[in-house]
Amino acid sequence: MYLTPFSEPPSSSSRATTAREPITDVTNTTARDNDNKTKNNTAASPFVPPKNGVERRRTRSDALKSTPNLNLISVPLLEEGIEDGLAAHLASSLVAHILWSRGQVPLPLPQLAKMQAYEEDDEELPTNSKEAKEKAKANALLESFDILGSHLSTTFTALSTAMALGAQNEQNPLHTAHMSVVLGSSLTSSGKTGSSTVLVIDGLVGRIWGQRRTPRTVEEDESDEERSEDEEGEEEGGDSEGDEDNEEQEVGEEQSEEPPDSDEEEEEDEDEEDEEEDEDSEVDENDTGYLEAQRQRHLQDTMRTADKLLLRALVGGSGGREIVVEEELAPTQAHILLRAPRRFKHDAWMPKQNLKLAPAVESLVSGGPAPSSKASKKDKKVDVVWIEGTGDVSEPPSTRHEDDEMIWWIWTGGKIVGFSM
Repeated sequence: MYLTPFSEPPSSSSRATTAREPITDVTNTTARDNDNKTKNNTAASPFVPPKNGVERRRTRSDALKSTPNLNLISVPLLEEGIEDGLAAHLASSLVAHILWSRGQVPLPLPQLAKMQAYEEDDEELPTNSKEAKEKAKANALLESFDILGSHLSTTFTALSTAMALGAQNEQNPLHTAHMSVVLGSSLTSSGKTGSSTVLVIDGLVGRIWGQRRTPRTVEEDESDEERSEDEEGEEEGGDSEGDEDNEEQEVGEEQSEEPPDSDEEEEEDEDEEDEEEDEDSEVDENDTGYLEAQRQRHLQDTMRTADKLLLRALVGGSGGREIVVEEELAPTQAHILLRAPRRFKHDAWMPKQNLKLAPAVESLVSGGPAPSSKASKKDKKVDVVWIEGTGDVSEPPSTRHEDDEMIWWIWTGGKIVGFSM
């Protein structure tokens, strides 16, 4: 995050000195000020003024602010592309926040998990007691949420692979992913009695699973150069063997004339050993394992920063509108949906090719025209959490293969049901 530079105010002596300086040419000073104002007004800037230290570009999310029945919450990240691990982490954090803000759990999930862990050491409660039933519901919800978090980590990897396989422009591997969290007894009841929240990952990096993440290391480049030099040396070795024998004889005669200096030779040997150790350390730093560890550290730092930005946006601290809670929802079931191509493969997700959500959601994910205000008056507002990077996202091709068609998939790895105490 960027910090605004701080400048100390001038001291009293400097203010007094400045006040006593005469202005010799008022006309020229006024003209210079007007020129500066004109330059500042005409200068084009591609950025929106920073909010909370994060510079945000004008992106496609800005065009949705006036869409009926959409409550847009923008979360800009200073990352060119959003990796699958970061996307999964933010998706899990959003689900946890929705369950808490919609009244599906009595406490935030981290606090609820700690409370359940402390209560495990207490005496066993009667099976039919109210406390025992509440504890069973809490344990079931926490267990399902843990399974969801585990599945999301591989889900976005599989989604990234599916999008990369269908991408026609390899130079721009950034895509847009959609996940929906629907609260209600059924998927169709969310528009009237439940709630719907759509997560947009604008800039998901498309990469085939198992594909090399890091470029070629210095060690590999050096080994290739050494291999080529060895091959050239073998070709020239047959012609130069006689010359090398003569040179060795001459060198031997010169060395016999001058006695060796043992101290100088020992110092040279120590210097050569130090240089070899430095080269070994440089090779270790360019090792694939080292680069992967560096990438993981960067990912952890990015996750912490993104978590803070997401939470700040959801509670309205970043100037955006927070998640709308029009009325308290009774404990109900949470349905997790993912927009993915037909070629997407994951054991925890089942395709729902004929599923249609609220008109506002369908127009959002398909890129079609927004529904009319008259048609959408009966439906509730849909919260859209738009997480975007700084890179340009590839546009979907005009003609698609059947496997590239985007459909809804529903999570079947568990059942998340809210409860109250």
